[in-house]
Amino acid sequence: SNDFYIVSRNGLFSRPELETLWEDLAPLPEILVAPKFPQGVSLWLGPAGTTTPPHFDPHNVLLVQVQGRKRVRLAPRVTADSLNVLDNYYLVPSLDEAFGERVFTVELLPGESLFIPVGWFHEVTSLDPSITLSFLSFPWPNHFHWFRPPR
Repeated sequence: SNDFYIVSRNGLFSRPELETLWEDLAPLPEILVAPKFPQGVSLWLGPAGTTTPPHFDPHNVLLVQVQGRKRVRLAPRVTADSLNVLDNYYLVPSLDEAFGERVFTVELLPGESLFIPVGWFHEVTSLDPSITLSFLSFPWPNHFHWFRPPR
């Protein structure tokens, strides 16, 4: 269940006690730049079965699987048609109900990464006890907070 899901967004690696963990990630690939703390990278820890429900983000995301496996289900980006089935950034119906055959499924193994473009819907489920990093720190502008559902 999600009862034991630990999510540390933006700033975890700026803590002195986790500095060596950050050093283990160096060097970063060219597609990323070092995050400007406290933003730019999040850590997701949880047992098998933890799920992030279908949603979209107002920025591009690079998911990096460190331990365990995760299933990522993706659907095309937000369109005018999908705005009426949102609760903030979250999709109210399931991905299958909203997108049918246009849903893609990817299984991330340790050491693999997945780029999720801004506005694409995604649902993430841990298949094993899992550690995942999500990076937002690209060398190009990556904050599209104007791209949000109407309130």
